[in-house]
Amino acid sequence: MKFLWYIITVMLIILILIQSPKKEGFRTLNFQNQTFSNTKESERLIQSITWCLVVTFIFFTAILAKNY
Repeated sequence: MKFLWYIITVMLIILILIQSPKKEGFRTLNFQNQTFSNTKESERLIQSITWCLVVTFIFFTAILAKNY
């Protein structure tokens, strides 16, 4: 359970660092994948995944804190 919490934490950090306040996060990575061809769609997808991971992180933190 704690291992999953660590994985979520690392993924959350990476996703937060990918997001740029200047909206150039994906342009600097140079993805050629068709999934990320539209930058607005990719930004929305990354934001949705980030929020899901935040909720999951808080959930696992509460569970792990309750076990101690």
